[in-house]
Amino acid sequence: MVEWFITIGVLVTTVGFGCWTFTYALKLALNSEDAVSIDPVPEEINE
Repeated sequence: MVEWFITIGVLVTTVGFGCWTFTYALKLALNSEDAVSIDPVPEEINE
């Protein structure tokens, strides 16, 4: 019975870490602040 708890605990930990890593990488890739600093939106000149 103890083996099942260890197996399920390791599985949940591994899947959780994988999901966290994927989410973290996705957040880094979709960071809008970097996009603005690399390619800024041109400002309109009001005359």
